[in-house]
Amino acid sequence: MDSDTQLKPCPFCGELPEIEVAQGGAEDVACFNVHCLTQPRSLGIAGEISGREVWNTRAFPSEEDKKLLQDIANWFEQAWAADGFSKPLQELLERMK
Repeated sequence: MDSDTQLKPCPFCGELPEIEVAQGGAEDVACFNVHCLTQPRSLGIAGEISGREVWNTRAFPSEEDKKLLQDIANWFEQAWAADGFSKPLQELLERMK
């Protein structure tokens, strides 16, 4: 994957990640959205695999994982509804369908 490869949005909040070049030239791709529940990051290995390739690799959740995520989202929706934080969770669930 080259430096022109478009990055996928964060799988947890939908925001676009940022790229930093780590010491040694490896790409560090990360979500810095303060409202993201996990703020994931992917670090490449210089000369072997780019951070972009690692970031764009997605695992598909099992049905059991989807159920767990739905339960977590429901809990957060109830707990945070008054503060307006449940929207990112609902968007995540919609993308998983």
